[in-house]
Amino acid sequence: MEASFRLLLESTLQHHEEFMSNGLYLSILTTLSRSRHPEGPQLADELYKTLVNQGDHPTGKIVNSIIAVWAKSGHEDSAAKCIQYIQSQWTRYHQDVDNEMGGGEEQFVPMRSSYTSAITALSRGKNRSGRASAERAEALLEEMERRRQEFPRLSPNTITVNAVL
Repeated sequence: MEASFRLLLESTLQHHEEFMSNGLYLSILTTLSRSRHPEGPQLADELYKTLVNQGDHPTGKIVNSIIAVWAKSGHEDSAAKCIQYIQSQWTRYHQDVDNEMGGGEEQFVPMRSSYTSAITALSRGKNRSGRASAERAEALLEEMERRRQEFPRLSPNTITVNAVL
Protein backbone atom coordinates (compact mmCIF):
# COMPACT_ATOMS: atom_id res chain seq x y z
CA MET A 1 0.00 0.00 0.00
CA GLU A 2 2.77 2.44 0.87
CA ALA A 3 4.41 2.04 -2.55
CA SER A 4 1.07 2.66 -4.28
CA PHE A 5 0.45 5.72 -2.18
CA ARG A 6 3.91 7.11 -2.91
CA LEU A 7 3.24 6.65 -6.62
CA LEU A 8 0.02 8.64 -6.20
CA LEU A 9 1.90 11.39 -4.36
CA GLU A 10 4.40 11.63 -7.20
CA SER A 11 1.57 11.73 -9.70
CA THR A 12 -0.01 14.66 -7.86
CA LEU A 13 3.03 16.76 -8.64
CA GLN A 14 2.38 16.29 -12.34
CA HIS A 15 -1.43 16.34 -12.31
CA HIS A 16 -2.20 18.50 -9.30
CA GLU A 17 -5.17 20.38 -10.78
CA GLU A 18 -6.86 17.18 -11.91
CA PHE A 19 -6.44 15.53 -8.50
CA MET A 20 -7.86 18.57 -6.76
CA SER A 21 -10.81 19.11 -9.08
CA ASN A 22 -11.83 15.46 -9.22
CA GLY A 23 -11.78 14.87 -5.47
CA LEU A 24 -9.03 12.28 -5.74
CA TYR A 25 -7.30 13.58 -2.61
CA LEU A 26 -10.45 12.91 -0.60
CA SER A 27 -10.69 9.40 -2.05
CA ILE A 28 -7.09 8.64 -1.12
CA LEU A 29 -7.59 9.93 2.42
CA THR A 30 -10.84 8.02 2.87
CA THR A 31 -9.04 4.84 1.83
CA LEU A 32 -6.24 5.52 4.32
CA SER A 33 -8.75 6.16 7.08
CA ARG A 34 -10.65 2.96 6.45
CA SER A 35 -7.56 0.79 6.04
CA ARG A 36 -6.00 1.85 9.33
CA HIS A 37 -2.64 1.14 7.74
CA PRO A 38 0.14 1.71 10.33
CA GLU A 39 1.82 4.26 8.05
CA GLY A 40 -1.49 5.92 7.14
CA PRO A 41 -1.07 9.01 9.31
CA GLN A 42 2.42 9.71 7.99
CA LEU A 43 1.19 9.22 4.42
CA ALA A 44 -1.70 11.62 5.10
CA ASP A 45 0.82 14.16 6.43
CA GLU A 46 2.83 13.77 3.23
CA LEU A 47 -0.26 14.43 1.16
CA TYR A 48 -0.94 17.58 3.18
CA LYS A 49 2.64 18.77 2.67
CA THR A 50 2.39 18.04 -1.05
CA LEU A 51 -0.72 20.21 -1.32
CA VAL A 52 0.87 23.05 0.66
CA ASN A 53 4.05 22.82 -1.41
CA GLN A 54 1.90 23.16 -4.53
CA GLY A 55 0.67 26.49 -3.16
CA ASP A 56 -2.71 25.27 -1.96
CA HIS A 57 -4.09 25.23 1.51
CA PRO A 58 -6.26 22.14 1.91
CA THR A 59 -9.95 22.77 2.50
CA GLY A 60 -11.82 21.73 5.63
CA LYS A 61 -12.98 18.54 3.91
CA ILE A 62 -9.44 17.43 3.12
CA VAL A 63 -8.12 18.35 6.56
CA ASN A 64 -11.11 16.63 8.15
CA SER A 65 -10.15 13.45 6.29
CA ILE A 66 -6.55 13.74 7.49
CA ILE A 67 -7.81 14.20 11.04
CA ALA A 68 -9.92 11.06 10.66
CA VAL A 69 -6.84 9.10 9.59
CA TRP A 70 -4.97 10.30 12.69
CA ALA A 71 -7.90 9.82 15.08
CA LYS A 72 -8.48 6.22 14.00
CA SER A 73 -4.79 5.37 14.09
CA GLY A 74 -4.38 5.08 17.85
CA HIS A 75 -0.87 6.56 17.57
CA GLU A 76 0.54 8.14 20.72
CA ASP A 77 0.37 11.62 19.31
CA SER A 78 -2.90 11.20 17.39
CA ALA A 79 -4.86 13.71 19.48
CA ALA A 80 -2.10 16.30 19.29
CA LYS A 81 -1.93 15.91 15.50
CA CYS A 82 -5.71 16.26 15.20
CA ILE A 83 -5.62 19.46 17.24
CA GLN A 84 -2.66 20.74 15.21
CA TYR A 85 -4.63 20.32 12.00
CA ILE A 86 -7.69 22.07 13.48
CA GLN A 87 -5.47 24.97 14.48
CA SER A 88 -3.93 25.10 10.99
CA GLN A 89 -7.41 25.58 9.55
CA TRP A 90 -8.20 28.43 11.91
CA THR A 91 -4.84 30.01 11.09
CA ARG A 92 -5.64 29.86 7.39
CA TYR A 93 -9.12 31.27 7.94
CA HIS A 94 -7.76 34.19 9.99
CA GLN A 95 -5.01 34.87 7.45
CA ASP A 96 -7.73 35.43 4.87
CA VAL A 97 -9.51 37.81 7.25
CA ASP A 98 -6.28 39.69 8.04
CA ASN A 99 -5.39 40.00 4.36
CA GLU A 100 -8.71 41.78 3.82
CA MET A 101 -9.76 39.29 1.20
CA GLY A 102 -13.38 39.96 1.97
CA GLY A 103 -13.29 37.82 5.08
CA GLY A 104 -12.05 34.35 5.73
CA GLU A 105 -13.28 31.65 3.45
CA GLU A 106 -15.67 29.22 5.12
CA GLN A 107 -14.02 26.32 3.27
CA PHE A 108 -11.11 26.71 5.71
CA VAL A 109 -13.26 26.54 8.85
CA PRO A 110 -12.80 23.19 10.61
CA MET A 111 -15.75 20.83 10.56
CA ARG A 112 -17.73 19.58 13.55
CA SER A 113 -16.53 16.08 12.76
CA SER A 114 -12.92 17.32 12.97
CA TYR A 115 -13.52 18.40 16.55
CA THR A 116 -15.36 15.17 17.31
CA SER A 117 -12.46 13.12 15.93
CA ALA A 118 -9.94 15.08 18.01
CA ILE A 119 -12.04 14.61 21.14
CA THR A 120 -12.37 10.90 20.40
CA ALA A 121 -8.60 10.63 19.89
CA LEU A 122 -8.10 12.25 23.31
CA SER A 123 -10.29 9.60 24.93
CA ARG A 124 -8.80 6.63 23.05
CA GLY A 125 -5.18 7.57 22.38
CA LYS A 126 -2.31 5.49 23.77
CA ASN A 127 -0.81 8.57 25.36
CA ARG A 128 -3.93 9.82 27.10
CA SER A 129 -3.25 10.99 30.59
CA GLY A 130 -6.58 10.73 32.33
CA ARG A 131 -7.50 14.10 33.73
CA ALA A 132 -5.35 16.12 31.30
CA SER A 133 -6.95 14.42 28.30
CA ALA A 134 -10.43 14.90 29.74
CA GLU A 135 -9.74 18.58 30.37
CA ARG A 136 -8.42 19.05 26.84
CA ALA A 137 -11.49 17.31 25.40
CA GLU A 138 -13.72 19.58 27.46
CA ALA A 139 -11.74 22.63 26.26
CA LEU A 140 -12.32 21.59 22.63
CA LEU A 141 -16.05 21.27 23.33
CA GLU A 142 -16.04 24.74 24.89
CA GLU A 143 -14.18 26.11 21.87
CA MET A 144 -16.88 24.68 19.63
CA GLU A 145 -19.53 26.37 21.77
CA ARG A 146 -17.76 29.73 21.49
CA ARG A 147 -17.22 29.47 17.75
CA ARG A 148 -20.72 28.29 16.92
CA GLN A 149 -22.01 31.83 17.40
CA GLU A 150 -20.25 32.76 14.16
CA PHE A 151 -20.29 29.28 12.61
CA PRO A 152 -23.53 27.45 13.49
CA ARG A 153 -22.29 24.27 11.81
CA LEU A 154 -19.81 23.88 14.71
CA SER A 155 -22.64 23.28 17.15
CA PRO A 156 -21.76 20.09 19.05
CA ASN A 157 -24.07 17.15 18.48
CA THR A 158 -24.78 14.08 20.60
CA ILE A 159 -21.79 12.22 19.19
CA THR A 160 -19.47 15.09 20.12
CA VAL A 161 -20.81 15.37 23.65
CA ASN A 162 -20.66 11.59 24.16
CA ALA A 163 -17.03 11.59 23.02
CA VAL A 164 -16.22 14.06 25.81
CA LEU A 165 -17.95 11.87 28.38
